[in-house]
Amino acid sequence: MPTAVRQLINGICFDYSSIEISVFGAIFTECTSIDYNHSLSPSPLRGTSPKKLGRSRGQYEADGALQFGLAAWHEFLALILSKNPTVGYMEVAFPIVVTYAELGGPPIVDTLTGARITNSSKSHAAGSDVLTVSCTLDIMEVIEGGIRAVGPVLSP
Repeated sequence: MPTAVRQLINGICFDYSSIEISVFGAIFTECTSIDYNHSLSPSPLRGTSPKKLGRSRGQYEADGALQFGLAAWHEFLALILSKNPTVGYMEVAFPIVVTYAELGGPPIVDTLTGARITNSSKSHAAGSDVLTVSCTLDIMEVIEGGIRAVGPVLSP
């Protein structure tokens, strides 16, 4: 069985500084964390059988989270609201492009389509830590490196 061999460029692996996060083409260097995940949950058909007879295609779900420095958060809000200033910021859908790259290697690009903020939170305390804002996301689809987890919607 063949095995995939990944070529390391001078022994360098991706780390957080390898990431570029952009929304509507604007790069956010003060995004201090990004998390995203997706799942497909099929339901079984059993009938009177104790074993599965089949399963549904399943329901796809995707969500995530971002964290920004306080000033970058306000720049981010201004950007997404500029696309639809008639609604609140939690009502605006936006794309997020996450690019992983190191010198000499090909980039890997993940695309998060139709992201919307579902919660934002600030938690500040005395000390020297940078003030940050966290938000959770409802995402329509995560496309990893150009590869979709779920095929197109079937039409009748």
